[in-house]
Amino acid sequence: MTGIDRRSWLAALAAAPLFVRHARAAEVPRFALGVASGQPQALQGVADRRVPGVVVLGGDVHANYVADLRLDFDDPRGALLASEFCGTSISSLGPAQSDVDAARPFNPHVRYARADQRGYMRFRLDARQLQAEVRVVDDARRADSGIGTAARFVVSAGRPGIEPG
Repeated sequence: MTGIDRRSWLAALAAAPLFVRHARAAEVPRFALGVASGQPQALQGVADRRVPGVVVLGGDVHANYVADLRLDFDDPRGALLASEFCGTSISSLGPAQSDVDAARPFNPHVRYARADQRGYMRFRLDARQLQAEVRVVDDARRADSGIGTAARFVVSAGRPGIEPG
């Protein structure tokens, strides 16, 4: 999809009366990572429609990111509009964790950022909340590797923002 098509698609999706908007990760702009040129317009559509509880699911960035989404990322007091969960892969290596750590002070909206983990995210959804678990393998090079939960988060229905779970 082009940027304009994505923004129109997201605006139409935002108007639907759903708690979580389901989409293929490739169709959703990666807001927290700042790579989508249509990011401000898409978030403006969410703000204009006052859509509660928007959750963006993404992946394929070889790191785990969990972020609060604001119209203006440079204003930490600005309106909180949505929550984002962007997952890693199970076996592909990611960027250096030191690079991610160096960028964190400039990205206070990012609540969790780990490039040194491999795994997936697991979600539970009911009428009250979305529960997310960041699941990580002990050693991505071993098929018999153990797996555990590195972090848990909650997004309450109708209220944007990620809380520790």
